[in-house]
Amino acid sequence: MNNPKSPTQGAADVRRVAVVGGGISGVAAAHRLAESVDVTLFEAQRRLGGHTDSHSVWVEDKVYTIDTGFVAFHPSGHASFCQWLAQIGVPTQRTDMTFSVRADEEGLEYSTIGWRTFFSSSELLFSLKHWRLLWDWQRFHMEAPKAAEHQGLVNAGEYFRQNNYSERFVQRHMAPLCAALWAQSQASALDTPLQHLASIVQNQKIFQHPTQSLWQVVSGGASQYLEVFAEQFPGDIRCNSRVLRVLRTDSSVVLETEHESLEFDAVIMACHSDQALDALVEPTTAETNVLGAIKYMDNQVVLHGDATYMPRDPRNWSSWNARIDAQSGRSETTYWMNRVQGIRGPQFFITLNPQSTPKRIWTERKYRHPVLDADAYQAQQRRAQINGLDRTFYCGAYWGMGGHEDGFRSGVDAAEQLLAKLPSLSRSTGQGQGGYAADMGNADQSQGG
Repeated sequence: MNNPKSPTQGAADVRRVAVVGGGISGVAAAHRLAESVDVTLFEAQRRLGGHTDSHSVWVEDKVYTIDTGFVAFHPSGHASFCQWLAQIGVPTQRTDMTFSVRADEEGLEYSTIGWRTFFSSSELLFSLKHWRLLWDWQRFHMEAPKAAEHQGLVNAGEYFRQNNYSERFVQRHMAPLCAALWAQSQASALDTPLQHLASIVQNQKIFQHPTQSLWQVVSGGASQYLEVFAEQFPGDIRCNSRVLRVLRTDSSVVLETEHESLEFDAVIMACHSDQALDALVEPTTAETNVLGAIKYMDNQVVLHGDATYMPRDPRNWSSWNARIDAQSGRSETTYWMNRVQGIRGPQFFITLNPQSTPKRIWTERKYRHPVLDADAYQAQQRRAQINGLDRTFYCGAYWGMGGHEDGFRSGVDAAEQLLAKLPSLSRSTGQGQGGYAADMGNADQSQGG
């Protein structure tokens, strides 16, 4: 997609800024910059969006739009993103984020839809362990505001052990929940910093009753907001355009793609932190240490119609559903997209990293997610050491809790910091070897989030 609509392109007195990565962070940064500077948005894939990824599925002479990446958001936890959707005119609709757990070996199955599903059998109704799980659940909700204030490297698992939370609550509720929230394995899910988990519980009210839920989805699929953005954006959108090298000089930043070099006054690296580091020519020691400290996981996402991944009792079918394997102890998360997106028709499920191959697969995707461990937390505290130096700014969900709001706010923050600093930067001397008009060629690696 080439989209050279900017009325300011070519004007001698207008600054040129590049944004590398067309995920939510890059989109947010480009939108914020567009009224003040000449923006070129680079994306390695053939589409914008990164983890915002809607698919059209044709079933029984009808087309259904299913989101396999980013789906739901809550106004209190996604305030900036929600305000932006309203600003650009994107409609939304309500949903809920109910959660179920199934562990066949233990005869355990429950959901947070309501009391009847939480105590879905007489065994659970008279189980002291299950009542203790409920008590610990309510206890953590009450403690979350104070827990969210913890500054330091305490992770969720350490906090639960130190405060005598029950094994049932930790291993059969919080661990699979964290695995679902951050697309991690159950073994590493409790390494999540306590501050991140407590903030989500506090701000997003995951376990509200469905009738009280304020969770939302984008009507018609999350990619709708990308289409509206692209239509309104006055700058240049260059999909299928992987940035291979970023060379910083005293007077400009030069971006090299497969076919040309382009010169800009500044750049916002809105791709994953490791991708940003790989593209930098002569990164500083601080950039190497900070950007290189954040690890990533590849996660397979499968859109299918296999109901065996869901709870055995249909009354327990929730938006998020964790199935725990008896042998490995691993939690497998399946999202019931009919409930999440309000779809009437065939059953659509999305399973994250399935241990076996589901039946009736419609599509598969792989997404990369940051691992929010102690190393990532320490890197986040050093953001100011690298941001804005050498005409280079960094944004991405990896600076926060890995969510859509984190990515959006990070992009806006980077854009505002760039605009504040831009007047003090000397002007670039030209447009490089390729100007603005050349075709960008093909690329197969995403630069985005």
